[in-house]
Amino acid sequence: MAFKALRSGHTNYYVFSPTQGYRNFSCIAIAADLRETYVGPCGACRQFMCEFNPALPIYLVRPDDAVEVTSLAKLLPECFSPKTMQLDFHGNGVAHSL
Repeated sequence: MAFKALRSGHTNYYVFSPTQGYRNFSCIAIAADLRETYVGPCGACRQFMCEFNPALPIYLVRPDDAVEVTSLAKLLPECFSPKTMQLDFHGNGVAHSL
């Protein structure tokens, strides 16, 4: 059984931030109400975030304030992204590379 990919809170942030002029993201924190494990972004969200910053640091937070730091580079290696392909990502004529 496959579940339809829905838009999560952090993906909504990425969808609407460019409309306000924000396109460069330095990190993201994801918190979940699980006591003994960390919850990372789903595969669809990983790909979506990768298109903005393939090396994005991710802070996974539990209710006891414990934090695990990871990154998209670790969670989604060799992702498909305009930046990793050195395309003009922001429409300013400048190709970006990692």
